[in-house]
Amino acid sequence: MVKHQFEDFLMYVADEYKDFVTTIHGFLKYNYKTIIRSTKNGLSLSYSQPKWIRILCFSFRKNKLVIHINIEYHAKYLDVLNCLPQ
Repeated sequence: MVKHQFEDFLMYVADEYKDFVTTIHGFLKYNYKTIIRSTKNGLSLSYSQPKWIRILCFSFRKNKLVIHINIEYHAKYLDVLNCLPQ
């Protein structure tokens, strides 16, 4: 099994979104577990808390970058969500 790094994921991201993704990664990488997995469309990048509560995930659909935010726990992580770039 290959262990992917953030730089591997970033290779799939269009140039116009790399700064945005890098900024979000900078906010979350120290306080959340980072999980990078292979998918049929490339790689996905998730940020989780203990007990596998995923709060945010980047993935690709039809070659487009998609951000998933776990709405079930959003109230618990509003401070994180409010500090993310627009």
